[in-house]
Amino acid sequence: MSNIDSNTTAQQFESVIRSKLECCKRLIELQNQQQMLLVDGRWADLAENVRSNDIVISRLARLEEWEHKLLERMQTNGEASCKNEAIEAEIHGLLMQLQDIVRINAELLQTASGFVDFTIEAIARAASADQSGGSAKAFMLDTEA
Repeated sequence: MSNIDSNTTAQQFESVIRSKLECCKRLIELQNQQQMLLVDGRWADLAENVRSNDIVISRLARLEEWEHKLLERMQTNGEASCKNEAIEAEIHGLLMQLQDIVRINAELLQTASGFVDFTIEAIARAASADQSGGSAKAFMLDTEA
């Protein structure tokens, strides 16, 4: 392989790594935004946030595949690995941060889900009490206490 091809592969690899870094930064932004949407109860906006996350995650997966192909090409051609340790370390740190944010978001979703379940059960009990001649208003006051 010529030196020009080798430089091109190294440049492509560097570009892929930098793109991965940008994807990780974007995911952090989106997950922080998602956290605020969950805290504020803005469910309608949450769907758009999830779609944006899916797009970035899909792009990140394609970049991972391309990175592996470039690494294989470099190994096949006897080229030295051109990994950028600083960028790799930054990506690792961002992924660890992302993991923590996603865990918190999952807990927020679980709490919201529990609240929805409680509300549905309370409404069902109130409707049942109303149909059996009991006072739905009194039932609701009892469950709030």
